[in-house]
Amino acid sequence: MNLPQRESISLITYRNDKEIIAEVIRQLEKDIVLSGGDLEVPSICFDDILVLKKKVADYLIVVSKSTPALLFNLFYRVDIPQEMIEQEPSEMAELLLKRELLKVITRRLYRK
Repeated sequence: MNLPQRESISLITYRNDKEIIAEVIRQLEKDIVLSGGDLEVPSICFDDILVLKKKVADYLIVVSKSTPALLFNLFYRVDIPQEMIEQEPSEMAELLLKRELLKVITRRLYRK
C-alpha cells in the first residue's frame, strides 16, 4: 500500500466517515493537550469533519490571541511549518486536520 502524501489528503473524502472523524478528534485532542492546551469537541463535530474544521478554526483564533506559544507548540508537535501560522484560521485548521488525518490513515495502514 502506498502512503498518501500530505498534499493529497482531502477532508472532503472522509467528511462523513464517523469512525475516521472520531480518530482524528482523539488525535487532535491528544496533540492539543500535549502542547499545553485544552479543547472540548462538541458531539456535533463527530458527525461532520467540516463542522470540526470550524470549531478548530475558532479555537485557533482564541489561542493565537491568548497564548501564541501554545499555537507554536501545537504546530511543531503535528509537524506543520511555523510560517503557516500566518495564514487565515480556516486555512490553519485545514492544515492541522489534514495532518491529524494523515496520522490516522498512516496508523490504519500499518495496523494490519
